[in-house]
Amino acid sequence: MVLREFDESVLLVACQTLSGKADHKPKEAFARRFPGKGDKVRRSLELLAREGYLQKHPTGSSMTYQMTDIGRAKCRELRDALA
Repeated sequence: MVLREFDESVLLVACQTLSGKADHKPKEAFARRFPGKGDKVRRSLELLAREGYLQKHPTGSSMTYQMTDIGRAKCRELRDALA
């Protein structure tokens, strides 16, 4: 599946936010970079998780997201395209 430009932006933000391989953060950590677009970020995170770029982790009262190897590879590809 081809990602939309906004989904690619969310994935790049996820790459910057999730520093370690086992690091996982809630959706608010990503939505903070896109003021006023919380619902759009949530839908994008769901799409990225469904496509295998991110992995969902239920923790207590919220859902967190972790980067997969496929997601890291896609981030490198996007960064190289931007350079």
